[in-house]
Amino acid sequence: MRQLRVLGTDTVNQSCTRCGSKRSAFLAQADKGRYTYYPGFSRLVFRKVLFNIGSGYNPETSVFTAPYAGVYIFSYQVFPAFGNYVRVDIKRNGETLLRSRMLGIEDGNGKSPVSTAASVTAHAQHGDQFWLEIAEGAGNYWGLYHTFFSGTLVSAD
Repeated sequence: MRQLRVLGTDTVNQSCTRCGSKRSAFLAQADKGRYTYYPGFSRLVFRKVLFNIGSGYNPETSVFTAPYAGVYIFSYQVFPAFGNYVRVDIKRNGETLLRSRMLGIEDGNGKSPVSTAASVTAHAQHGDQFWLEIAEGAGNYWGLYHTFFSGTLVSAD
C-alpha cells in the first residue's frame, strides 16, 4: 500500500521561491473520522490542522486571514455522506469568490455520495479573510481526508 506524505514545513518553505521571507500555507481537515452534521448556510469547520505556516489559519473559527498581500491558491474538497444537491462557496470577506455544486449519482440502490472539489487563485490584501460555507445541502459530511481546506501564498506583493 502506498502512503501519502504530507509536506512538512521545510518542503513548503523551499517551494515558495517568489515570496522572499513571506511564507504562508495551511492544510486543515474536518477533525471527525465519520460524520459531522452541517445545516445549510453554515461555515464548514476544519479543526485538524496538518500545517499552518505563517499562522494565518485559525482552527477555532475555520477562517484563514491573509498575513500578507499577494496571490494565493485555495483548494478544498467536501464529501457529503448523502447523495443530495450541495453547493459549497469559498468566501472572501463575506462575498462568494467561487462556488461548486454537486448532485449525487443514481446507482440503482438510491443516490450515492460523491465529493465536490475546487481550486481558485485569488489576490488578497493583508487581512482579507477566507472560509468555506455550505450554501445549500444540509446533512452529514465525512471528516478527515475526505473534507479539507488548504491555501498557499504563491507570490507576495
